[in-house]
Amino acid sequence: MQHLLDDPAVNEIQINAPDTVFARSGGVDRPMDVQISAVEIKAAIQTIASINDKEIASHFASNKEERAKKILSARLPGLRIEAILSPVAIEGPSMCIRKHSAKVVPLESYVESGILSHGGLELLRDIAQKQESMIIAGSTYSGKTTLVNAFVNSMPDTDRLFCIEQVHELQINKPNKVMCECDPEQGVTAEHALMTAMRYSPHRIIVGELRGREAVTFLEACNTGHAGLTTLHADSARDSLMRLEDLVMQAGRNMPYEAIRARIASSIQWVVHIGLFDGKRKIKEIFRVDGINRETQKYVFSDFSTGVLNANES
Repeated sequence: MQHLLDDPAVNEIQINAPDTVFARSGGVDRPMDVQISAVEIKAAIQTIASINDKEIASHFASNKEERAKKILSARLPGLRIEAILSPVAIEGPSMCIRKHSAKVVPLESYVESGILSHGGLELLRDIAQKQESMIIAGSTYSGKTTLVNAFVNSMPDTDRLFCIEQVHELQINKPNKVMCECDPEQGVTAEHALMTAMRYSPHRIIVGELRGREAVTFLEACNTGHAGLTTLHADSARDSLMRLEDLVMQAGRNMPYEAIRARIASSIQWVVHIGLFDGKRKIKEIFRVDGINRETQKYVFSDFSTGVLNANES
């Protein structure tokens, strides 16, 4: 296993079951000739749980609470780890080890590698200097977190940042920042952290990913003088706003659909979509959210995907 951890080309190690190991490199999963027993996997999971000061049940799960303790979310330096023990893991204990990027990739490198146009680079640099709110959307392994790192590190050093994550991955090289890691199992939710963030007087609030009811609080923060930055799982810029609508509705605030759209349109100024196309990353869309068409109740966009306004899009 150590050779996979040391290989910079491998960004995820997937232990699906005893003696069944895959490694992801360049977006492709490949089987590995690695022998690892159930006893070894279980021991590793228990050790990781102990290091993270978390409890994971090693005995038979007799009720709902005990079964919940068969799943572990944890981290080690440079690694994010998800693990499952039997009987929740049907074929034996399982782990998924995701490696964080070892360095921050500057925005300029996105142009050199063909991910971003020169015009797009200048636009993102310009947006980074302004206190405007942005969503970075994309699928799993599209490079959302890496792009967040690059974008945040292009912001002025004078900005005060409050960063909230479920599992710490962001690499923020800024002098005036607060880094906060949530743990719902311990009662620290992203929603709670966002409410705390607003009392810290930040210029910008950065949420690693919106996943649930914290979406409402994030929009409230963006509407009360804080520039927000977050990521969402979505297949396009437009889809990301629909995904955000779903999260707000799931929060159970009983907001009318029109009010949700109006709140989003007034809170979010930019949406960037990054994706994998033919196995390569590409920033395909940079949309400015200009508001809502009152007659159709649809979002009005300006397309800056090439770095300049495309007059054919709205």
